[in-house]
Formats: sequence, structure tokens, C-alpha cells
Amino acid sequence: MPPAFGRSTPAEAAAYRAAEAAAAAALPLAERRRLRVRNNLLRVRPDWDAARIRRAVRRSFEESARYYVDLARLARTPARRVLDERLRTVGIPRLELALARGEGAILAAPHIATPEAAMAGLAALGISATALIEPPRDSRQLRLVQALRDRGPAKFAFADAKGTARVLRELREGGVAC
Repeated sequence: MPPAFGRSTPAEAAAYRAAEAAAAAALPLAERRRLRVRNNLLRVRPDWDAARIRRAVRRSFEESARYYVDLARLARTPARRVLDERLRTVGIPRLELALARGEGAILAAPHIATPEAAMAGLAALGISATALIEPPRDSRQLRLVQALRDRGPAKFAFADAKGTARVLRELREGGVAC
């Protein structure tokens, strides 16, 4: 599968292949996560047969692995390049008008690639935004993701009482939340 975040160099293509191989290796080892993904898929797609569910679970693991390659690439890519080459935007003039009036805005975007890409695109437009996210359950994973995110223009708040209060405060002050 091609990377979610644009064309890649040979080294980056190798990183995607390695990530997909790591996902395949993790699949039988990460039973708890595999079952959680499977059960979630069964809730939303009860009409799928067992083989289709297994393929979707495998793709979910592969997508998660590719996310970390994308995150590392994004940390080295200028925000303007992300906006110009990787994103399709709709409604930016309406957003800019709301911000010019001092109104807060909540943006919705499909969860197809890294949320950091959308945040970089906003930064390229001079718009600061905060994304409300769920933290990874694993503290080592959280430190890795945070280290990569800290290299970019994005701001994140955990989806807990403190993070939600922060985002609501920013919205009242005319900020942007994703």
C-alpha cells in the first residue's frame, strides 16, 4: 500500500515495507489489541465474513505501523509543502473569516492519515490549532509520539477533563480545535 503521506524516497519506501512487516509480525503477538480491533469491526460490520474481518484487522495493524513512518516524515517536512502537496482543503476562507471576527472554530477532518498533517497545513496558513486526542496506552509509545509531535507545529491536548477544558478555553478566545 502506498504511504498516506505522499511520495517517498527509496529509504522511506523501505521504512514503509519494514513497518508493514513489523505489523504482520505483531499481529499474532498482540492478541488483546487484535481482538479489540476485530470486535470493533464486528460491531460496525456484522455483515462481513470472518475472512474479510481478518483482512481488515491486518490492514488496521499495517495502517498503525505506517502512521509512525508518516509521523517521522512529517517532522522533517516544511508545513507549506505539506499544505501544497499533500492536503486538499475546503472552506479555508470561511475559517479565516470566523477567526477575523474573533470566533472560535471546530474543524472536522476524516481520519485517513496522520492528524499532524492537517495541523501542519493549518500552521502553513498561519493558523494555530489544538487537536483533542486520546493518549497512547503505552507510556513508551506516548514518549515516542510526543517527541515526534514536538518537532512540528501542532498542539495536542488529551481527551480528558483538563485537555477538554483547555480546548474549550481556546475556542472561547477565538481559537481553533480539531
